[in-house]
Parts: sequence; structure tokens; C-alpha cells
Amino acid sequence: MKFHLLYFIIFIGLFGCNSPNEVPVFDTIKPADKFARQFIDQVIKGNQDSALRFVDPAVLNDESKEFLSNTILQINYAKPQSYKVVESRFNTTISSNSGKFTIYNLAYDYTFDRGNILFTVTIKEVGKNYL
Repeated sequence: MKFHLLYFIIFIGLFGCNSPNEVPVFDTIKPADKFARQFIDQVIKGNQDSALRFVDPAVLNDESKEFLSNTILQINYAKPQSYKVVESRFNTTISSNSGKFTIYNLAYDYTFDRGNILFTVTIKEVGKNYL
């Protein structure tokens, strides 16, 4: 019996992690999901200036601009065949210093003709604004 369990665990370890499973996007996360997908679409299309409008000015510096530019060059205007949401979570915090804000963590597995790209996006919602 112990060997059967060991073989089952090894089988799951070898074959169960080939492709991330899609996770649901609940109603509370849908606006952040839409924001993230719009940003990713601009990156895929090579629209760096449009994509930069989605980035919080507090984290926008030369390094982040260079990273975005390199990402666009690597994608090279490839057309995605499909995508799926592989991570979808959020955390709301109330602080006496900065008030109420929500952090969303979303990850998307985009399939292209030459492979997959995993996009991870962290979004901060303050009031009705997404950064």
C-alpha cells in the first residue's frame, strides 16, 4: 500500500504540473482583471507608451521602462492564441496612514504559436482608481 501511494505521488509530481489550471475570476476581481488584461494587450501589441499609462508613477523609473521595452521586444508582436487566468487573489487593507486600499495579484498564461508566456500583474486599487 505504501508503494502505491508513493507511485501516485510521483505520478502527480511528474505529470500533474505540466500546465497551470485555470482559476475562476470572481465578481469582486473582475474590474482588476479587465485592467490587467488591457495592460497586457498593450504590451503584446507593442504599444509601450500606452502600456506605461497603466503603471503607477510611484514605481515608474528607468529600470521599469527598460524592462517593459525588453518584454515588448521579446514578444515581437506575436499573436496570442489563447490565455487563461492561473492566479486570482486580493487583499484589502485599512490603514490610518493611507486609508483603504486593495492589492490584486493576477497571473495569466498566454499561449502563442512558439510557446507560452506567464504574465503576473500586481494592481493597487485606491478608491476607484487602479494603479
